[in-house]
Amino acid sequence: MILNKVLRIHWSIGENISNNVKKGFIPEKLYRQIEKSVITLCVDVIIKKDGEYLLAKRVLKPYKERWFIPGGRVLRGETIEQAAKRKAFEELGVKIKNLVLCGYNETVFRDRQDFTMIFIAEMYGNKITLDSKQNSTYKWSKKLPPMYRVIKIKRK
Repeated sequence: MILNKVLRIHWSIGENISNNVKKGFIPEKLYRQIEKSVITLCVDVIIKKDGEYLLAKRVLKPYKERWFIPGGRVLRGETIEQAAKRKAFEELGVKIKNLVLCGYNETVFRDRQDFTMIFIAEMYGNKITLDSKQNSTYKWSKKLPPMYRVIKIKRK
């Protein structure tokens, strides 16, 4: 059953799918067919410190050479909070705390569709260790990338 195969996928942006095939995961061609048929659940993590946001310059598509926040796909067996912590650590080598769900984003690409849960968090310490397969450099910025807007809602 294809649904069962979808649930067993262990893939994150930046990994070489061909290597996963050797480890017993589904073939890349089947993965790409499934990816076109279902919405992918993702997380993004806005890491804030002293009024600034931690951004990384992407190495991979779809945001190659653009400043972005850490994020990626939720893996089978993970909660969205666990995925957010994993992505912050994988991409930037940082552990995060005070994780709060603050929004969502729906993105329709030419060949797939993502539904992304967006978190805001603080980081422990000051050490940042980039994963060079995903990001080329990092910076602290007073502004988020254009696709993220902070909206304040006034309550009566």
